[in-house]
Amino acid sequence: MIAEGKVIRDFKVIKKIGEGGMGSVWSAEDVMLERQIALKVLNPLLTQDGNFTERFRNEAKIQAGLIHPNIITLHSFFMDEGNYYMVMEYAQGITLKELIKQKGKLDESTAKHIMLQMLEGVGFAHQLGIVHRDLKPSNIMVSKDGKIKIMDFGIAKVLGDRGMTKTGTKMGTLYYMSPEQVKAEKDIDQRTDIYSLGIIYYEMLTGKVPFNTDTESDFEVMSQIVHGDLSSVLNKYDIELKTNAVITKMTKNQKTERYVTCYNCTEEIKGNGYIKQNEPVIKIKEKVEEKKEEKSNILLPEMIYVEGGSFTRYSSNSFGFGKEEHVVTLDSFYIGKYPITQKEWISIMGNNPSHFKGDNLPVEQVSWNDVQNFITKLNLKTGENYRLPTEAEWEYAARGGIKSKGYKYAGSNNINEVAWYKSNSSNQTQPVGTKAPNELGIYDMSGNVWEWCQDWYDENYYSISPNNNPKGSYKGTIRVLRGGSWYVAGSNCCSAIRGRNVPIGRSSFYGFRLVQD
Repeated sequence: MIAEGKVIRDFKVIKKIGEGGMGSVWSAEDVMLERQIALKVLNPLLTQDGNFTERFRNEAKIQAGLIHPNIITLHSFFMDEGNYYMVMEYAQGITLKELIKQKGKLDESTAKHIMLQMLEGVGFAHQLGIVHRDLKPSNIMVSKDGKIKIMDFGIAKVLGDRGMTKTGTKMGTLYYMSPEQVKAEKDIDQRTDIYSLGIIYYEMLTGKVPFNTDTESDFEVMSQIVHGDLSSVLNKYDIELKTNAVITKMTKNQKTERYVTCYNCTEEIKGNGYIKQNEPVIKIKEKVEEKKEEKSNILLPEMIYVEGGSFTRYSSNSFGFGKEEHVVTLDSFYIGKYPITQKEWISIMGNNPSHFKGDNLPVEQVSWNDVQNFITKLNLKTGENYRLPTEAEWEYAARGGIKSKGYKYAGSNNINEVAWYKSNSSNQTQPVGTKAPNELGIYDMSGNVWEWCQDWYDENYYSISPNNNPKGSYKGTIRVLRGGSWYVAGSNCCSAIRGRNVPIGRSSFYGFRLVQD
């Protein structure tokens, strides 16, 4: 039984700091590392129920992969004397719920600052295929300098996974539930979280949720969620028109009318002249100076400008381009001249996961999730906005963009001119840029390492994708890889070939390159 002063493994319990239906959270001291941590323990009454222990373990698995400045970090998970524990980052501050209670309501500048950070953290989870499903002010910690941390992924769902939640089961906290949650629909995606964030945005600016919690029954609240229109309620308050419009779109009854991604929502807010994400209002100048210093100590990828245009996307097989599908059009963007090298990776991450070692070799043994962590740290240190290419962007660049000569491989019909593959690689990766470039001056898009793309893999996506700037399927369980590698036959290094693996998959075959808009 957990109690103040008790030592559990290497952790000395200090005091209880929170409690919910599934368990409690305690502050504790890590006596070995001499640091304060939070210890989350499953309610002992639930440990005999396999459904609850599995849900608790599922929360730990999900949290372990979410390494982001705006998400509470999980250090470890263990069982001791029949009890289940999570060791987590200790977040200084108060919950957003407590902050709203103290202030009555927040000014628009503060609310926008908090919302942008929440969108950053939740958007990162979405990129990894995780939907939180229980976003509310009590699950958001706010530090004294305005930094936020998202907590409690206890009922989070992996997109495409139908294991933990049965159809017809409502999951979440009523006042923040989306219409599709209230109706217990099985098709839950990232737009569910966007709705909840919209309700939180409303509450920050008004001091209350958009329902009469004193007089309305749960049934009446659910009816309002499913059939109501938040825009008419918002008009009663002195809220900036553009902010009003953002909240209205976030909370549309029909999820097809909401923002598709947190990024879309963030861009609209930032376009209205808001402050930069993850920067406390009082420390913007100081932090910018720090970033300039950090930037000089890291290696930035060399980028090539790719002028926008149109090309025909193909389904693919191991013999070539395959069946023609349809023409798509892309905006201009920048893409890495080379895959990210080990030297570049080390300058950001401080480690080298690669099997084959060498500064100018492409970094490998990196999962899609690992790449997202790298991008997050790179963007925080530089103030830039790097990301993985969409599958369409990758293929357009590989095939030479508007300068394309229709080559089978990236830059030639002769694979030996442009690619390291099974027949010429000596069974390992080779230094980047040592084969010929393609028409745009980009190297190694055929062979050397498979390159992660942003998209979920969907066998049929090409035939149904939008004609302009396709972003990939909204959901899935595996991510796209393109370009072939040092290990595969030449036929698998064609510009149209599609590879795929789970986001946690690592291999000496897998690397990546970055893009910027």
